[in-house]
Amino acid sequence: MGEFEIEQAREVLAASKAMPLGAASDSDLCRTIGSLEYTVEALLRVIDERGGE
Repeated sequence: MGEFEIEQAREVLAASKAMPLGAASDSDLCRTIGSLEYTVEALLRVIDERGGE
């Protein structure tokens, strides 16, 4: 565990940055926010498991 979450975080962040905000629907924004929240939680678990190495 760890490498997958880090790669997923990179992908979700890139997708979020690439989203044209003026053209995004409420549904798109909610889905992106949910993905970012999930990814932050996963990364925090990785940090906790590694003990802050």
